Amino acid sequence: MPRTFQKTTRMSNGLVSAAAGLTVLLAAFSFVAVPARAADFETAYAYFKQNQWLPAFLDFQILAVEGDSRAQAYIGMMYRRGLGISLDYAEAERWLRASAEQGDPTGNHRLGWMYARGEITGERAFTEAAKYWKAAAEKGHHQAQMDLGVMYWRGEGVPQDYVLAYTWLDLASDDPELTAASSNRDNLAKVMTPEQVEDGKALAISMRDEIPELESLW
Repeated sequence: MPRTFQKTTRMSNGLVSAAAGLTVLLAAFSFVAVPARAADFETAYAYFKQNQWLPAFLDFQILAVEGDSRAQAYIGMMYRRGLGISLDYAEAERWLRASAEQGDPTGNHRLGWMYARGEITGERAFTEAAKYWKAAAEKGHHQAQMDLGVMYWRGEGVPQDYVLAYTWLDLASDDPELTAASSNRDNLAKVMTPEQVEDGKALAISMRDEIPELESLW
């Protein structure tokens, strides 16, 4: 046998052996358990508040896939605003709707905003927005209460009703950080009759006993 052929044969056999060894090594590693990323809402929300978008998204995503309605709402918001990920209204709607269908107030509120700003159909849909804001408002979401109150004031998506507008704005003003709610309520009172104002106050008092206290996250 010529020397050149013998050398080539030895090289080929060496490569085959090396490849076989690598295959065995990869197979061994495939059985090594990689611990799954643990996630909880409080940690994910802390990342979110600190503008640490990637770890927030990863943790929210794990929880959202598992069915956590709060995480679904935040994943939807991140897609809607392009926070750490590409802005995607279709994905935002998908996650916010999943959250809203479970009755989550934040999911309902943010889905309502998508309808109000024409981000779903391409046209502003105030009637749909009012429906979702009302669902959130009735669960104590102060921002939704303010938005719904403004809609009753303007007659957008709902029949104009100053008493209901005052009521929802008064309820929203229970959140001390939501100063726009009390400002809107006081401005509205200037165009109402004293009787209407008293009716709005009385209705707000009665509704406070029925509506749960909810911490407004964002």
